Amino acid sequence: MPEEPEPTSTTGANGGDAKACLEKLFREAKSKGGLQYIFTLVRVEGLTGTADPLLALRRVLAGFASSDHHHATPDDYRSIGNCEDALSLVVNLIRCCLRQAYEVSPFLHLYQGRFPNVVKPSRVAMAEHASRVASEAGWHDLADLITASYDAELLGVASPCAPNPNDDRLQTSFRNCLTFLRSMIEIYFAERLSYKNSPQFYKMPRFEVLELLVEDEWGLSGFQVHISNGASARFVRSPNGTDCMNIELHPHVGFFVGMIDELRDEWRVGDKRLYEIGLPGRYNNLGEWKPIIYPGNTDALQKEACSLSNDDDVQGALFYMMCTGHRVIEFVVRTTIELPMEAVTIGSKLHLWKCPPVEESSRLGQNFRLYDGWVELDSVDPESI
Repeated sequence: MPEEPEPTSTTGANGGDAKACLEKLFREAKSKGGLQYIFTLVRVEGLTGTADPLLALRRVLAGFASSDHHHATPDDYRSIGNCEDALSLVVNLIRCCLRQAYEVSPFLHLYQGRFPNVVKPSRVAMAEHASRVASEAGWHDLADLITASYDAELLGVASPCAPNPNDDRLQTSFRNCLTFLRSMIEIYFAERLSYKNSPQFYKMPRFEVLELLVEDEWGLSGFQVHISNGASARFVRSPNGTDCMNIELHPHVGFFVGMIDELRDEWRVGDKRLYEIGLPGRYNNLGEWKPIIYPGNTDALQKEACSLSNDDDVQGALFYMMCTGHRVIEFVVRTTIELPMEAVTIGSKLHLWKCPPVEESSRLGQNFRLYDGWVELDSVDPESI
């Protein structure tokens, strides 16, 4: 049989090529993945009581000196190349880029045999599948990185009778794998930490509310989905295992919603309406004043808003909050005053944004400007409004 070609290093000395490729992968997955990206970051799975494999991998990687000075053994290589979660993460990031659903077990189709004699695929088979998925999705640089990092012969099953591998080949493959995994682990945990400054609640279809669960040390650690009937579904990952409740895992992640007859046409978090908690920001984009699009029947909300006040403006503000979840009042100012800045906040609650010049103003010889404004409300009480 012809000898397999020697692997070549596909990364710079500092891993710049690998890091740039993986940063782009995470960035595009985040922009296109939506909720599936959240599932990918927390790596949704069933109930477990074992240490997080990626945390364990990070500790192993930290135990090696610079890849340029550490002389690796076959066991060193296998100790970093045998983490299934790392390869699963890559596959699901690619699926996010393709706007495909998160898969709890992206290598399930590689399993052979029937229970109880099921044969699990090797890490080499998983790596080959991950590389193929990357290539088919157009991520050819990523596919090359995976192929260069996971050497089929060197990561094979260890055997006392196995011949000693070519040392140059081993060192090159080890350096490639170490650089690739270090870059991915660094970006992954940094991305989870970035959610410490993100909004906590998000509206979802079918009047579900997504709550991100964030810890100071780890950042994003899980989520809770609040159903309009008061039920909820939850997944949390900790360093020592995972916890899940009312989560459906196959074929894709879903939620058990409880009593269907009790579902309501409004966003709720437990026994509170979403607007009582308040989403950050406002409904309309700056400079836009569009009708509220509500995915359900608003008759009950209109009736309730009218019952709480006789003031038309207060009724409108209440209806806006009930429909959008934003605890603000949007308004427009038309004035001859020209503010020197594009945006200004008066106090901490009142915000003004200068709209582009109005064509009608110059055509009529009038010098007026429009400002898009909104005021944050401390209370949803009609008297306070």
